[in-house]
Amino acid sequence: CVWPTTVRIITTYFTWYHNGLDVATPLRGGMPPLFSCTGGTVIRAGWDPWGLGLNVRITHGGGYETIYGHMSRIDVGVGDKVARGESIGLMGSTGNSSGPHVHFIVKYKGVPQNPLNYMR
Repeated sequence: CVWPTTVRIITTYFTWYHNGLDVATPLRGGMPPLFSCTGGTVIRAGWDPWGLGLNVRITHGGGYETIYGHMSRIDVGVGDKVARGESIGLMGSTGNSSGPHVHFIVKYKGVPQNPLNYMR
């Protein structure tokens, strides 16, 4: 899995009560791009009313999927095929968010996993 963005400021780690990894950007400048962890198919792209704001969900096969929350812009649509490291949109602060970041979730068979265990 490639790192989901160009910045590496982790503000919240994966825990039993936090199902993903929060990677933030400083407030200055534009929002950095978000990248697909690996190749797959977009199965959701839009607004999440339960807190993730603008978000993208990608299925990667073999029971794996990734979710990218709080985006400011989405550049892919449902059904789109994406390559490993392909830009899918921009980081943001939509939904239940305290500042610009991506809430990055890795799931295996529906169960959240620690994203750091899948990074290269």
